[in-house]
Amino acid sequence: MMFLNASDGIMKDWNKLQPQVITTVIVVLILVVFSIWATISIRKTEKDKAPTGMAFFAEFIVMSVDSLVKSITGKHLKAIRPYIFTLICFIMVSNLLGMFGLDGPTSSYSVTGTLGFITLIGIYVVGIMNHKWRFFLKYVKNPVEIIGQFAPFISISFRLFGNILSGSMLLLSFYAFTGWVWTQVLGVNPDSVIGQLNILGSLMAPPLHFYSDLFDGVVQSFVFAILTTAYWSMETSDDAHTKKKKKKYKNVVTVETQNLERYDRYKV
Repeated sequence: MMFLNASDGIMKDWNKLQPQVITTVIVVLILVVFSIWATISIRKTEKDKAPTGMAFFAEFIVMSVDSLVKSITGKHLKAIRPYIFTLICFIMVSNLLGMFGLDGPTSSYSVTGTLGFITLIGIYVVGIMNHKWRFFLKYVKNPVEIIGQFAPFISISFRLFGNILSGSMLLLSFYAFTGWVWTQVLGVNPDSVIGQLNILGSLMAPPLHFYSDLFDGVVQSFVFAILTTAYWSMETSDDAHTKKKKKKYKNVVTVETQNLERYDRYKV
């Protein structure tokens, strides 16, 4: 009896979990399985042969993300490339779960807000690493910056959440409308098996799923990663790098000037 009561309590607590908690675990398991699969495939690939199958796919994805980050940051922020790669994979797989009727993690603002908060913290980390204490001078010179500093967090998190939520609401409205047409206009009995299937909606929905879940899901994962990289890259264009470049250029000019003076003396 005590065991049954305990199991009922566990089931009640389990039912209180949001669907996004379950799908987050599913996304992590999918990424772990693909990582292990890719690692095994790469290790089996001989060095003198071109990769095929999963090894080729993994190499293509890694090189594409690496080129994307490099095109934005240049020679800086090489350490963020693994995170950006993981970020793209996590958001992409989360968005694609909608094609299987699951509520992806990105359909909850707690997930997109957390990812946006990481982006915000990264701005401070990169800024302090490059500017040192000068990073906070902009808040002293212009107090309005204190309010504006939260703009990237709000923009990037609500952008992802809003796009995923709007796609889900669009599909929900479409299925509700086609269900009404199927039962009320065409006269199909709503209590019958055929009425419950909503065949009209099933036949017309695939293009919407392709755009909302597949196309928009992939695009939004790259948009989020590109914005995160861009925000962090903006903090690398600081005075430290500029001073180093100017100092190096000044040294080169000084050496060239000295060489010209020596040449003029020798010529005379």
